[in-house]
Amino acid sequence: MDPLISIGMQIPVVAMFAWFVLKMTADHTKAQERRDDEWRDFLKDQRESHHAALSRLAEEIKTLGHEIAAAIAVMRDRAGA
Repeated sequence: MDPLISIGMQIPVVAMFAWFVLKMTADHTKAQERRDDEWRDFLKDQRESHHAALSRLAEEIKTLGHEIAAAIAVMRDRAGA
């Protein structure tokens, strides 16, 4: 078989393979970007949720601290009276 004919038959196969690899790479990249965007959104929501929970806990601790300080003051007043 003539080498030019052989090469001529291989070029379309190689071209299809290259196109297939490029398409699969592009599809995979899009899927990764979509997954990464969803993950970023999840992490943002989680961070906001944790921040809100910690803020509520901080307020509760602050309130309890004031209540304990007031109770101790009352006890000291009773003990001194």
